[in-house]
Amino acid sequence: MSESETVLLEERWRRAMQARQGGDHGEARTLLSEILHTEPRLAEPRLELALLDTEAGRHEDAAEHVTLAIGILERGGQWVDDLEPHQLTSFAYNLLGEIRYSQAEAIATAPDRDRFHRLWNQAADAFATAYELDPENPDAKRNAAHVRRVEN
Repeated sequence: MSESETVLLEERWRRAMQARQGGDHGEARTLLSEILHTEPRLAEPRLELALLDTEAGRHEDAAEHVTLAIGILERGGQWVDDLEPHQLTSFAYNLLGEIRYSQAEAIATAPDRDRFHRLWNQAADAFATAYELDPENPDAKRNAAHVRRVEN
């Protein structure tokens, strides 16, 4: 990637974060998508899109973004250095756990107990991994303590 492309990505990232913080989720989504169109190997824009999708109730889209981001992070592909690599990966796993937990909660009274257990256990596994990666992550610590695997 050229220096000018890097500067352009960083500018889009800054504008996307400002838009998200300002509540302009449509603009944030557009900018994040443009970043990924230019450089699809970035985890952070995927995590931000996952947060936007989670807030909008699009849990499957959010889970897809997080899963891709985790793969990138586990291969050492962190772009932004605001957090240590283990902290960002812990955040990503915790987010995946929260998404799966929300999905499980949404169907807790539905007759499809196998799907509920699968989602619940995916959440429990993600929370456990997040806590293992960063025991100082308070969300991961709380979630790992409260959401444990269940047997079908």
